[in-house]
Amino acid sequence: MAAIEQETEKILSYTGNAIYISEDWGETFQRLWSCPNVDGSTQRVQMLNLIETGEMLVGTDKGNLFKTDTNYQNPRLVLTAEASDSVFTEAFGFSAFRNMLLIAEYTNKNNLTDTRNVWLSYDYGETWAKIFAKEAAPDFHIHDVQFDPYESLIWIAVGDNAHPQIYWSDDFGVSWKEVWDDFDKAPGHFTQVMPLPNCVLFVSDTRQVAVYRYDRPTGGIQTLDKVPIEPAWVLYPCTSPYDFFGGKVVCTYDNPATAYFGFRQHYSSVTTHTIVYATTD
Repeated sequence: MAAIEQETEKILSYTGNAIYISEDWGETFQRLWSCPNVDGSTQRVQMLNLIETGEMLVGTDKGNLFKTDTNYQNPRLVLTAEASDSVFTEAFGFSAFRNMLLIAEYTNKNNLTDTRNVWLSYDYGETWAKIFAKEAAPDFHIHDVQFDPYESLIWIAVGDNAHPQIYWSDDFGVSWKEVWDDFDKAPGHFTQVMPLPNCVLFVSDTRQVAVYRYDRPTGGIQTLDKVPIEPAWVLYPCTSPYDFFGGKVVCTYDNPATAYFGFRQHYSSVTTHTIVYATTD
């Protein structure tokens, strides 16, 4: 996986425990640094994100989050996951809007000891506060978290099979509401959240390769007794429970605001072309 520096078009990438940079559109790469050990444990990079300050965040398979300077050097440990057997992953669970960052611990879904946690930073990742902690259960972990600037909401998507649910907060994580009364009421299993000015889109995992949709009411979400999330676009039904899952999404907030997304192949013999989808509405 990689990130691209917008002004210079340099490409940042990783493999194993090392971070690399290319200044010639991927013809050659130079190693920047290797992830520091933490408590004697080698770290394998699982996430790389650039934020608007020009700094880089790097997450690992041991649940550690590092932050660099604007030259992508001098990595500092800024957060460690509380739940054991957790990672900070590229696939989902990270949101950046100006100075506000959100990150979810992607915890082993069969960890029956530790809560499932989400963290919030108001200072570009220098300090973090835990805003979501759900009791452990079998087959249960967090998929995605996203800030929704159009209604000042935070959305969280959780799974897996027995525990699909969408949570939302209108007070920056002080309190949380559920979309469905119980896990078995959810129509799908969601892995990504994409806020747009007139709606919020949710990318599914099991049951269908699909996008679901919440249309914003004129008076805002607080005017609703129930938040309606309905199918918007079904590509095709899954031929097995895990053909594809919605992978990392990118949302832009300029005019027009745009959501980019795709689906990753997942435990399946089904093959398809690599496709990126985009929508403004």
